[in-house]
Amino acid sequence: MSAKITFKNNNSLAVLLKKARSLPVVKVGVPKAAGKYEEGVPIAVVAAVHEFGSLARNIPARPFLNPGLENTVKKLPRLFKAFMPKVLDGAMSVENFAEFIGELAVSEVTAIWNNNNWKARKDDLPHDILLQTGKLKRSIVYELVRHTNDNWKL
Repeated sequence: MSAKITFKNNNSLAVLLKKARSLPVVKVGVPKAAGKYEEGVPIAVVAAVHEFGSLARNIPARPFLNPGLENTVKKLPRLFKAFMPKVLDGAMSVENFAEFIGELAVSEVTAIWNNNNWKARKDDLPHDILLQTGKLKRSIVYELVRHTNDNWKL
């Protein structure tokens, strides 16, 4: 299937590109600003170790972020089909749609987190700390970011 776009004047493509660059991008994860555990370990570092594992500490990967985002991406075509007409006719803002996607992504990542196998190792911090405090899980957030420069090209 192919699409054809016709421009009425030479300036239309530039206007379209300018609008595309102003669209929000949804970032999902555990930011550095999430804070630290009582032991002083940054929550974002613990999230990264769980996501990718640590060869140095013999910690296996227990991914939750990428699988949750993959689940979200699988739902995007259906969501675009359902919501883009509303965005295009002005019944829903692009920001509201992006926020909806962000909330969905956090929900999908959290669902993976809830279903992960958090088997403790002998030298781990008490593994229940992840589940008892809930700090890491509560630190999974989304943020809308706008590109403000030309460091990316279509």
